Amino acid sequence: MTPSFELERLEPRTALCGTMAATPAAALPGVEAPLPPADAPAAAHAPGRNGGHEVDPVGSANRSHDAARRRSSLPAGRAMKSLLAENLTTPTSCAEEDNVNVPLSLPAPSTKVAFTIEARHPAYEIGRDSRDPDFSNCPAADGGGSLPQETVPIFDDHISTAIVGVRDPNFHHAGMRVRAGGKTEYGFHFVRLIRRIDGTDSWPEVLVLYSDGNLRLKPQAPVSGGDPASGGDPAFGSSIIVGPASRSARPVADVESVSYQASKQTLAVRYAGGGRASLRLVRADRDVTRVQVVGRYFSSPDLPFATFRSMFVADGNCDVDDVVWTDTSGATRDEGITGFRSGQGGAFLFRRAGRSLHNTSAPDLWVGDLGSRGH
Repeated sequence: MTPSFELERLEPRTALCGTMAATPAAALPGVEAPLPPADAPAAAHAPGRNGGHEVDPVGSANRSHDAARRRSSLPAGRAMKSLLAENLTTPTSCAEEDNVNVPLSLPAPSTKVAFTIEARHPAYEIGRDSRDPDFSNCPAADGGGSLPQETVPIFDDHISTAIVGVRDPNFHHAGMRVRAGGKTEYGFHFVRLIRRIDGTDSWPEVLVLYSDGNLRLKPQAPVSGGDPASGGDPAFGSSIIVGPASRSARPVADVESVSYQASKQTLAVRYAGGGRASLRLVRADRDVTRVQVVGRYFSSPDLPFATFRSMFVADGNCDVDDVVWTDTSGATRDEGITGFRSGQGGAFLFRRAGRSLHNTSAPDLWVGDLGSRGH
């Protein structure tokens, strides 16, 4: 039987990504072996509710076992730290502009940082998944570039994972070198990691890494509740810039090269300005996609180790509208994205408390399990 490749196109937010065409099914060969067991699954989340939405991922008892399991995998001697989040969001009426800008930094200088990023389905019912771009209130130039993309298959284990590189002449940043399976290619503006859904012949994207350091994650289609028109496969939405990106309206962590290490399920990243990071895909399934990051680059209160990027026009027209975190006293804090100014805590959840008509199925992003090592 010929397998079906459900390769979800990237949401074409030109302020961040340029235009994003779908990966053609022919770009990947057929599957010849069953999917092996996934990495040991985390304890199931049993989220609490606040206004009909999940508050759990910032330290509740429902999540403590899962968080403790992940912390135990951190190298010995790495102390758990709190992170600083500062909101540099500016207003916009354009739904395709990444105006939400939240640098994440350390309280003290460090040459090494470890943290976890998770993408989870929003807690509300998806219903009709509105995922088409909306340029109605955007400058004419924001309609996207017209030059065609080039899609290149780089790696396929014929079991569970494939890597596809894309050269996009409309992209705002220089390309990067990509190596996987003994093959090296040049000039890619982003790479897509495609993961087979266990027990199926469907191969959705779960991770995209751009040459400017932006990382986008999403879980696979939920068992139920997704929009049948898209096979339940969620859209991409918010992103995290992984790497030392100075504060600016368009922060960048310039990626020089990416190497996929199949045995470790890890993307090894080298930055043009110095430093490196490993992005290990420890889980990707119908509930969550989880990446553990170990960065070996300098970061400080003035130089963020990561930056959250997203879009907010208004409640109901946004990719994020709410921030939930555990502060240094252990209390859970919850503020709307426009009211949030700054915070310090062990973990931050960037979510939508209410249903949005923009990228309705796009996931919430959680950042936590932070560890660092100083000079």
